Amino acid sequence: MLTTLKDFSSRNDSEGWAALRLILPKLETTLGQENEILESREISDHEPFITRKNVLLRELMTVQRRAHSNTMPDELREMLARIRILVTKNHKLLEAQLAAMAEITDILTGAALAEDQDGTYTRHR
Repeated sequence: MLTTLKDFSSRNDSEGWAALRLILPKLETTLGQENEILESREISDHEPFITRKNVLLRELMTVQRRAHSNTMPDELREMLARIRILVTKNHKLLEAQLAAMAEITDILTGAALAEDQDGTYTRHR
């Protein structure tokens, strides 16, 4: 997907920052879209978001190994600050969704056990 970002081990910091300029907006967009869907409580296939975030994470790790300088450009610091906010929100939304799924599972399990106990699902009545 981000084939232009391969093998930054032989490049300098400025090229690493250029790579971040490509990756961070994609991450910001992905998180924003995922958060919108999670907030709307739409039923959606979550796999595309997981895949995109995994690809972007691999790309970020590649760039991180190369960018050794502490002199990150201000524009990238600002992008990272926005992404940090999105990641925090994303974490809370995903946590709430998982809690809701666990609660639904508990309710369904309890209902199935209650039905089984009253003989509804047994072969012999």
